[in-house]
Amino acid sequence: MPNWCNNNIKIEGPKDKIKDIWDRVQADEDKGFFQHFVPMPKELEGTTSPSSSAKKPQPMIEGFDNWYDWRVKNWGTKWDISTDDCGLTYREDGDKAFIEGWFDTAWGPALDCFDTFIRKHNDIYVTNMYWEGGCDFAGIYTDGHDDCIAPSNYKASDFLNADRDSVEGQLDEAFGIGECMAEYEEEQVEEVAEKAQEDTVYG
Repeated sequence: MPNWCNNNIKIEGPKDKIKDIWDRVQADEDKGFFQHFVPMPKELEGTTSPSSSAKKPQPMIEGFDNWYDWRVKNWGTKWDISTDDCGLTYREDGDKAFIEGWFDTAWGPALDCFDTFIRKHNDIYVTNMYWEGGCDFAGIYTDGHDDCIAPSNYKASDFLNADRDSVEGQLDEAFGIGECMAEYEEEQVEEVAEKAQEDTVYG
């Protein structure tokens, strides 16, 4: 099983375009979410990943002969997401519309997918906040620019006391990183205290 990367996204653009994306996603949930933004060639469907023991010949499409390598290169993650397993919503505000909410991806965020999509649609804007605690990275992707940090370089208070408009503050608001780190730091202090007590008792 992969490490899961938490994501919090906002997609903004003209109402007709965003509604069209939302309607297509809702009409064909089995297709996935990223597939509606950057479709994988149909010829790669049903192919086997490089780690598979299957040795049957596979087509070479766009420089790839399997779904796994194509998705990692073009999406940034190996699996699509199902709208049944995430918290995405649609809303309108005047002539604009938004798709917002959360979802989890395997190992990392799908930033390559968003990069490709916004290059083709310069009137659509994507902000994606992400956090993968196991591999120690978090960041804010905004229209092709990625502010990525390593939370282990910070203390819990750096997140808890950060300006809410800063990268650290926004990530803490989205994922509660500071609280998680505070709990870990408290556990570490308790372990050190217990070890010191054992050393005192048993010499």
